[in-house]
Amino acid sequence: MRCTAGSAMRGSVLASYLVLISACGGAAKPAAIGYAMAGALPDAGDVAEMALDSLRQSGMPAIRVTAGDSATSPRPGGGLVGEVDKALRFAANPEIVAVVGPGGSREALQTAPIYGQAKLPNIAPTSTSRLLHQAGSWTFMMAADDSVQGEFIGSFVAEQLAAQSALLFYIPDEYGLGLATGTTSALGRRGVRLLDRIAIRTRQPCPPQGPGNPYEPAVAAALHDVRPNVIIIAGRTIEAACIAQAVFARVPSIRFVLGDGVLVDQQFLQVAGAGADSMYIVSFWHPSRPDPGSRGFVARFTAMVGRPPRHDDAMFYDAVMLMGTAIRSAGAERAAVRDYLASLGRTRPPYQGITGPIAFTDEAHRPLLMTRIRAGRTEVLPP
Repeated sequence: MRCTAGSAMRGSVLASYLVLISACGGAAKPAAIGYAMAGALPDAGDVAEMALDSLRQSGMPAIRVTAGDSATSPRPGGGLVGEVDKALRFAANPEIVAVVGPGGSREALQTAPIYGQAKLPNIAPTSTSRLLHQAGSWTFMMAADDSVQGEFIGSFVAEQLAAQSALLFYIPDEYGLGLATGTTSALGRRGVRLLDRIAIRTRQPCPPQGPGNPYEPAVAAALHDVRPNVIIIAGRTIEAACIAQAVFARVPSIRFVLGDGVLVDQQFLQVAGAGADSMYIVSFWHPSRPDPGSRGFVARFTAMVGRPPRHDDAMFYDAVMLMGTAIRSAGAERAAVRDYLASLGRTRPPYQGITGPIAFTDEAHRPLLMTRIRAGRTEVLPP
């Protein structure tokens, strides 16, 4: 492997791993960061390339992005099977000394045992299931977990919105169940009456993307005899938009509180329609953050991708930057990288990312923001 920087892959979501060379010369040991986010979300490859460019500028020796291989190809059985297959491939590759991703809670929980058995350190940037705390010492959770987020939502609903009753729609997977459980407990402690918890199907399109709204029957049944003050949705982007569409047609004065899995883009706004301006959404980061690192990231990302970054983009960027820093500081060995990550907030200060200080201790608190949609854009509410 030559000690030269490879060509950029602007716009590609096929990057399978990020290759970092620890030193120049024939005896250099190549080290790779497995990138499980490639192909998972639009522009994920751009986030990786931006992080690589930042690492190069900060003095990391030759870095390049390699093209995707079969590890990123669709696999029979859907995304979960593909992520497990990818994890097995990463674990078996001796050049890969660290992994970033996957982002979803279900995928992270399924792949964590693979990384643990292979003694391969793994950062889950946006997974929120509290079960990841028991996934072993090789998996590191960057985001606030669902119990913390549930408390955050419960406090906001009770204290900021002064709601007395709520309906909760959730997707029955590790993300939705965890967030629904945490939110239910928080509402109960604050005296907010939860009228019902309704499980919903995932990833069902509705108008204008589909011929009809498949969430209509569940919404009609839930609202048949009650009028809650707030609708809480522990789901992802498409479910939240379609439920909001069905609810808002019946109760245009309703307010919605959505978990971190909802990403605001043009498709979401188009589907949600007029209900979007009644939505409050939990976020890990916001592009209005004033520190120089965030401002620089926003400017570079917007110029490269053509839209402002979302909180998931910033979390993935920080995770790649942290892994690159760990390799540079501790060396290109799996155990060394794992020990470096575990030392943050203990024998080393937290890593200063654009999303805030990062450490993996019981005392570490990752930021949560409540945002509101206004005129098609999100804005941060005061704490």
